[in-house]
Amino acid sequence: MFDAIRPILFSIDPEIAHDLSLSILPACAFAATPYKTLALAMASDFDESQLIRLKTRALGGILDNPLVLAAGLDKNGLHTAHWHALGFGSVEIGSVTARPSNGNPRPRLFRLPRDQAAINRMGLNGQGAAAVSQRLIRQRQNQDLGVHYGINIARSNRSFATVDQEIEDVVEAFASFAGVSAAYYALNISCPNTHDGLKFEIDKTDSTLSALAPVRQTLQKPLYIKISNDAATDFVDDLLVLLDRHEVTGLIVGNTSTRRNNGERPLETSPARIAEIGAGGLSGRPLFGRMMALLSHLDARKPSQLQLIACGGIDSADRVLQALLAGADATQLYTAMAYKGPLLPVDISADLLQRLRRAGLSIQEIQANRHTASLRRSLGLGEP
Repeated sequence: MFDAIRPILFSIDPEIAHDLSLSILPACAFAATPYKTLALAMASDFDESQLIRLKTRALGGILDNPLVLAAGLDKNGLHTAHWHALGFGSVEIGSVTARPSNGNPRPRLFRLPRDQAAINRMGLNGQGAAAVSQRLIRQRQNQDLGVHYGINIARSNRSFATVDQEIEDVVEAFASFAGVSAAYYALNISCPNTHDGLKFEIDKTDSTLSALAPVRQTLQKPLYIKISNDAATDFVDDLLVLLDRHEVTGLIVGNTSTRRNNGERPLETSPARIAEIGAGGLSGRPLFGRMMALLSHLDARKPSQLQLIACGGIDSADRVLQALLAGADATQLYTAMAYKGPLLPVDISADLLQRLRRAGLSIQEIQANRHTASLRRSLGLGEP
């Protein structure tokens, strides 16, 4: 059905289409509920006890499946009641900043259909931490929260006179969420689309985590750091030492890219169109290869307790399984739904469940035995 609707959506300005899609999300979630029920019932051979195979070890095993909606879609926590019906195990709200922001001037969102990708320079537009926090508290009071959610927090999109002011801004945003029932928090140190390019250096990340320590004691929730898919290996090696010292739960690998390629290959989109679009972060299918390389690098060097969430080019059960075998504890997706439709998470979960049931495995068993040579074949995957 989405194949018939997509040409209409793609004839509209991307940001208008994005806002329109969110406006009809409650109707989509209502319609998706019977589809999800039937798809998972068929995948499980009508045995509800099989659904436990989809549970991941991430966040203490509270997620129904390893699919998390990446930050950037539900920036202000307006739709938390609906994401579970669309097949997600969790949703990441944000990025949220201490101060409200209109973001960067339009146009700031661009499709690359030939690459199943997008470029955005939204600039952390959002209502600000106080408004989002109050909304989430009201939703909890009204029992209107449909899924476990995390909150992604970034520095406000403005200039700061000193690094200390910048860090205070981040701490203020985190402190706004005391009393909110988030499952986890994420610190975004890698957004390329802000006033001066939000890419924290090691020393600044260290100082920020030190300043956050009292707030983390209050929140008592896991903390993840979202890094760039462009991150250099020496940076992430230094970061691993830092995260161990500050008892950070894990890394989200990773944010959009300022590069304009698909691994070793150029994008299918014409160079002229890429130049016309200009600055911004690339997301979608082209990021998968570099995300996997960074994930594998981290997995070989991280302490065992540090969790990894894969984000970049996830759009199928195959890619979810490849990420899990490379060391991911869960996966995130967003851009893929623009090309494959809002029911994509349900379709991925059903495909995963079918494969797991045939192989007699669960997600957690894959994660525990992922170096077993025969595992890829039993899951229907080719050679890496």
